[in-house]
Amino acid sequence: KMVIAEEGTIIEKGDFAIIDFAGTVDGQPFSGGEGKGYPLEVGSGSFIPGFEEQLVGLKAGENKDVNVKFPDEYHSEDLKGKESLFKVLFHEVKRKKL
Repeated sequence: KMVIAEEGTIIEKGDFAIIDFAGTVDGQPFSGGEGKGYPLEVGSGSFIPGFEEQLVGLKAGENKDVNVKFPDEYHSEDLKGKESLFKVLFHEVKRKKL
């Protein structure tokens, strides 16, 4: 079962980070680059390579600018190989409890 970790918990691999994110490429928002209250499993590899690793060590309530490069084989022609900036607000940590 998932529980909300206490305030001040530092996010680690395997945790779920509940985040808002807004991505831009060349200063412009792009389709699919925004989410609110998104449960991202850190270390799952479900986001662009390098994104999740930059969340490790954050605490709930913190903001982070995440800089990542879209892979050259990315499915969207417009975004392939592009540098992007994601403004991330990290709401809380959810952690599996045994």
